[in-house]
Amino acid sequence: MRNDADFSAYALARWPSLVRSLVLLGAPPAEASDVGLSALARLRGDWRRRDELGDLDEHTFRLLLDALHDAAGRWQGHAVDGELEPLDPGWPELRARLDRLSEPQRAAVVLPVTTGLDDDQVGWLLGDAGAVPAGELAEEVRRAADSVPVPPLLLADVAARERVERRSRRRRLARRSALALAVLAFVAGAWTWSAERPGPPADLPDVEAERVANPVGVGWYSDGTLRLDRVALGIGDLESFVQLEQGAVYAATDGSVVLVDTEGDRTLLGRQDRDGVFAASAVDGLVAWVQTGGGDDDGAELRVFDVASREVVAAAPVREPARVIAVDAGVVYVEDAAGFSSLQAEAEDPGALVLMGRPGLLDAAGPTLVYQLPGAVEISRIGAVPGTVVPGFGGQLSPEGDYLLTREGGPEGPVRIFDTLDGAEVDTGLAPGSEVLAASLDRRGVATYFVGRPSADPDEGLRISSAGSVLVVTCPLSDLVAEVTCSTRVSFPRILPSALAH
Repeated sequence: MRNDADFSAYALARWPSLVRSLVLLGAPPAEASDVGLSALARLRGDWRRRDELGDLDEHTFRLLLDALHDAAGRWQGHAVDGELEPLDPGWPELRARLDRLSEPQRAAVVLPVTTGLDDDQVGWLLGDAGAVPAGELAEEVRRAADSVPVPPLLLADVAARERVERRSRRRRLARRSALALAVLAFVAGAWTWSAERPGPPADLPDVEAERVANPVGVGWYSDGTLRLDRVALGIGDLESFVQLEQGAVYAATDGSVVLVDTEGDRTLLGRQDRDGVFAASAVDGLVAWVQTGGGDDDGAELRVFDVASREVVAAAPVREPARVIAVDAGVVYVEDAAGFSSLQAEAEDPGALVLMGRPGLLDAAGPTLVYQLPGAVEISRIGAVPGTVVPGFGGQLSPEGDYLLTREGGPEGPVRIFDTLDGAEVDTGLAPGSEVLAASLDRRGVATYFVGRPSADPDEGLRISSAGSVLVVTCPLSDLVAEVTCSTRVSFPRILPSALAH
């Protein structure tokens, strides 16, 4: 970054006017700081080319209006009057008058008062559509703006949000490229796929691959077959896997960490301990694992692989035993003999691991971190203090960080799901007493479960006749309905090894 100190000073100076402008332009006070963070995150991404931006204030408030427009759908139709009590007593009448104006006209009235922009700057932002006499409202707008509560700005939150948005842009580009390639492949003819597939990599055994639709909608594994969106692979030694937009990454029982693309072609990324734990992010497109040394003198090393660029983008020594906990927004979280640490994988110089001041991290996704407490789980969101504590053991976040899946009482206890925004419990869709063998949350807001169904005639010993079966069940989550409706997609014998994407 060209000069992070300059950006920090500018962001802190402009923060009050950003928040006040947003509230007067229609954002609920509870949402204004979040939208302001998004605007500053975009500005931080532009800061290295600051000399090309023209008037910095004009550019900043253009980003603010864009962020407000992008976020407006989240609160449209929601009552916010109860959130306006701290504002000036004349606010309801002023709000009604502002609501009668078009969006550009409202901005033309508000921005000169809340930001100090002159008429020429506002005119550049809004064009002719913003022309409206603002004199008679100026004093009312000023009083209301002065009464808007402004929370403190944490610059670390801006940096974290900027990393999320940068990864999101790359993800959209990768998705468009993948779509174009998929269309070309379809036009070329699916019948050529098997004949033209390359042979197995020299360092991996050959596996059977078949192009087939996945009835579940999320990756799953049973009977030695890994089933992704468009391809099924016969992998008998799979230990665990994570599904990505570009395919999946799996760990084999011998410690191999393997990337599978959307066509079923595989690449050996590295090797971890047989009981090692790797992590990957479908949002970031990053995979992290602890590479074990090849000899007695070789130490363990944390490695981070970027699926988009197909290269290792960061590495750092760790002290064994070590395990990767999560990958999110370009940050890798790891636990080793020294404690819980993080690595800025997308920094120009990632450097060494940085010790975190707090142990117990379970997962990280989007704006959310979750920590294990005695008998409970704490949900911590960027910009929200303090965290929300919910009952649970262990925790798995949905890829965007909006839902938390945990267990009651222990690792095999009943599944419970919470909305991370407010800590409200969400209906899992499962019948009371369901035996959930595995569970996963995806980006569509859908929970997928492996639910055990015992045989109607149980017998001693574990045999096909007595073990029962496993149902693969999908349930769309929502905090707007009282009861979720689930669908059973497929079933298989319970004695088969199985796994869901994490």
